[in-house]
Amino acid sequence: MHRALEIPEILLNIFGHLYYPTTDLAALVRTCRAFKDPALDVLWETLYDLSPLAQCVPEASKLLWTARGNPDSYIGPSKCYSFYRSLTQNEWDILRSYTRRIRSITSLHGLNRQSLKRLWRPPIPEPLFPNIRHLYFEYTHRAVHFLLMPFPSLIFLNVEVQNLRLFEDSIKSLAKTSSCLCQLLIYADLPTGVNTDFFDPIFIRQWRNLQTLVCPENFYGHDHSCSTFPDQIPPSDSPLVFSNLNRWVLRSQSLYSISCLLSQTRLPAVTAFFASTECCPSRVDLSAFFTGVQTSGFGHCVQELYLTQSIPGRMDLLGNTHVLGFEDLRPCMAFSNLRYLDLGIDWQVDLTDNELLLLTSTWPHLEKFSINKASLALRLPASRQ
Repeated sequence: MHRALEIPEILLNIFGHLYYPTTDLAALVRTCRAFKDPALDVLWETLYDLSPLAQCVPEASKLLWTARGNPDSYIGPSKCYSFYRSLTQNEWDILRSYTRRIRSITSLHGLNRQSLKRLWRPPIPEPLFPNIRHLYFEYTHRAVHFLLMPFPSLIFLNVEVQNLRLFEDSIKSLAKTSSCLCQLLIYADLPTGVNTDFFDPIFIRQWRNLQTLVCPENFYGHDHSCSTFPDQIPPSDSPLVFSNLNRWVLRSQSLYSISCLLSQTRLPAVTAFFASTECCPSRVDLSAFFTGVQTSGFGHCVQELYLTQSIPGRMDLLGNTHVLGFEDLRPCMAFSNLRYLDLGIDWQVDLTDNELLLLTSTWPHLEKFSINKASLALRLPASRQ
């Protein structure tokens, strides 16, 4: 065998191109000792379900059912296993010899809820999944005990949630055991209307390295079902501070709820902010939003500012379309580092060329300025485009 094949990094690079089908990697594992560890690392790098964990200890697991897989996918039949008894110390050692190689898990299917509960507290001091860096899954009762496990290397969590109350204990536990998290993406399929399904997010500050946060607005404990709002947003006595957050995506039924949240947070490092609302904002809502950006402390550093309306046409149906003028955009002139400004709201636009020049003169780094998908830069002289 060529001496270059004795270098693990070279083998990992080569085996990475043989990921599919997995039978090739399984054959390489059995070829020789030099191939075994690199091939196992690639084979176990990503789990698309948890059934391989049960197959590692066949004496303690049993197959519950098998469903036909997607014929257009590389993923085969879907299997669900169960641990019908507690694992012995030797079986835990076997299991951990594989779980330490896992870097990503994309689904919690493959093991039933009771089996995940058995894995929750292994009789070993070390974490069962010490090197997982990425988790993507739908949060159900199956995931409750899974997220109570420590993931010391976790940096990316993408989860779909239908019950924030159920999610509360798990995410708070994760804040204590996964201190390296950099990206937290929470997509919640929550009912519209009155919704009190929220919890206090103060624990998020334990993630010192958090850089990207995507979450529903009521994740923070704000009721977005109100129909009338005061003209002024009351100041917060103890605002939440996220010192390292530089990218924030926030969705809400109303723009006022987002503005209220901005007034109660401090985000000195945010450079990209994406706000999405269902209802067309009023003139007061828009003014409060720009004020909230300044109050949060990232107006001086924000480079990308996006405000979109996810359900268009509501104001037209009510016969109450607003006209966006220079005075409505004047607060944005304080955002001197803007590179992208995108306003996708159901407002008509009334801006003269001189007003556009005055606005853009305060944004020396501007690359794109659009309202309702129409680039206003096309109306500027060539020297300012």
